Amino acid sequence: MALTTNTRSFIGRGKWFIAPKSAGVQSGALLRVGNVSAASFAITEEKKEVKDYESLGGGIKDSISRISKVEGTMTIYDYSPENLALSIRGTKTAVTAGAVAAEAHSDVFAGSFVPFDYIPDPSVAPVVTKLPSTVLVANTDYTVYPTGIQLIAGGAVVDGDDLTIGYTKNKSNVIQALVSSASEYLLYFEGLNEMDGGNPLPLRVHRIKFSPTAGLGLLSDDPSTLELKFDVLSDSGITTPGLSQYFKLGMVAN
Repeated sequence: MALTTNTRSFIGRGKWFIAPKSAGVQSGALLRVGNVSAASFAITEEKKEVKDYESLGGGIKDSISRISKVEGTMTIYDYSPENLALSIRGTKTAVTAGAVAAEAHSDVFAGSFVPFDYIPDPSVAPVVTKLPSTVLVANTDYTVYPTGIQLIAGGAVVDGDDLTIGYTKNKSNVIQALVSSASEYLLYFEGLNEMDGGNPLPLRVHRIKFSPTAGLGLLSDDPSTLELKFDVLSDSGITTPGLSQYFKLGMVAN
């Protein structure tokens, strides 16, 4: 391989996409991951060496190298429902907007916060009823919060009361954590080299599996990120000699 004397410095920008795979075949659309601030691969080598026992100076007589694993990391700024589900091995379920007539909350405590089962529409005031039929008064018996009500101590509610709450639920998504096994994905990077005139540098990773995030940021002064790691697996469906079973890169020629 001839070495080039041209400068090809690299600052990467671009869009990341993933698609599900099933039985080695792409089984869904290639969709945007969102704003990824950093991504990298790490190739780990397993090396066997034979020391030179014949020379006083020692050294290595022979060696063999095998690739033991390929791993990747990705820092994602978009807290989309899809990315959250991916990061916590979860499932995403869509919730339609509509009326919730009488959501039951049994054996409540005086002064307690009572969360709703769904995210409410803030433009519609809830109707809170103490069973059997006492309609409670906002700001006297309870205060409305973005996701529920705060019962006011000294109001009409005492420990052990049963309530029903009528409200309008917003269109939303519910992510159930740690209910899915690791799935396989195709990963594609529509890369651009900012230091090479914005020329494309496409990357196609044939088969990966994400690990759950090690940390899910929920309260901070700065924008939170999803830190994801993934294993790059060999794709046994690629059998043509000279073609990588792991990933391939493209680059515009000089």
